[in-house]
Amino acid sequence: MIRTISIENLIDKRSSEQSFQLVDVRSASEFATGHISGAMNVPLEQVIPLLSTLNIQTPLVLVCQSGRRARMAAEKLGSY
Repeated sequence: MIRTISIENLIDKRSSEQSFQLVDVRSASEFATGHISGAMNVPLEQVIPLLSTLNIQTPLVLVCQSGRRARMAAEKLGSY
């Protein structure tokens, strides 16, 4: 299931100790300029190979600069 959440919801989830996997789908250079603490960087074009490394029992939160690439990544992952 794909859902869009606000940064406030993300902060609430982190502060309430809810477990999730945080994946930043921006390029490595964008990630290097700043990112959310604890996020792993998997550029959009590498998101499908990521599937084999995920714990399917833990929710996945995808982030990027504007939300566009995160949605594209979610749609790619949702089709597998």
